[in-house]
Amino acid sequence: GYVREQFAWRHYYWYLTNEGTGYLRDFLHLPSEIVPATMKYKKPSSDPARPAQRSRRFEGEGPGDRSDRGAYRKAAGEGDKVADAGAGAAP
Repeated sequence: GYVREQFAWRHYYWYLTNEGTGYLRDFLHLPSEIVPATMKYKKPSSDPARPAQRSRRFEGEGPGDRSDRGAYRKAAGEGDKVADAGAGAAP
């Protein structure tokens, strides 16, 4: 078979097999150097020991600044919000 069929959650998925890739290459008269992007080998990064760069969104810069979350949870002069929940809230 040129394709593999899979059914999940009321949807059909078709996957091209290696045999199907060869057939399309012959049918479309493509050279063997042309391969689907999903079959290309990804080269590792230049420095594999270096961790991936994090987004700057949560570093206190820009509109995504979340440094005030602690202040929201415990405002100055207020006690613990869990302990001050009132009668009937205790587990």
